[in-house]
Amino acid sequence: MTNNGYPKYVSAAVTGLLMGFGIGILFAPQSGKRTRKDIEKWGRKTKDLAWDLQENLKENTTDFIEDLSEKARMNLKKGKELAEAKKNQWIGAIKARGDGIIRPERKTV
Repeated sequence: MTNNGYPKYVSAAVTGLLMGFGIGILFAPQSGKRTRKDIEKWGRKTKDLAWDLQENLKENTTDFIEDLSEKARMNLKKGKELAEAKKNQWIGAIKARGDGIIRPERKTV
């Protein structure tokens, strides 16, 4: 999912189309029976469109969360590796000084 505002534009376009269609039907010079059929047809198309938009949103959201989770896992792994490397670097530097700063661990009974 890109963060370029695409869903916002699609939503605005769909809203505008639906409003225009509704106004056009209300003011069209045709019989009531024909208008009811048009409204029914429009309702089915709108339902299908809403379903498709919902499915696309669900897929995009799932993809986004999976990508974000993968990046978080990679960054956590890198962070652990960096922390371990720095820890080892510090321990090596302290041991190299030989001042006895690091003492062997005592075993508790």
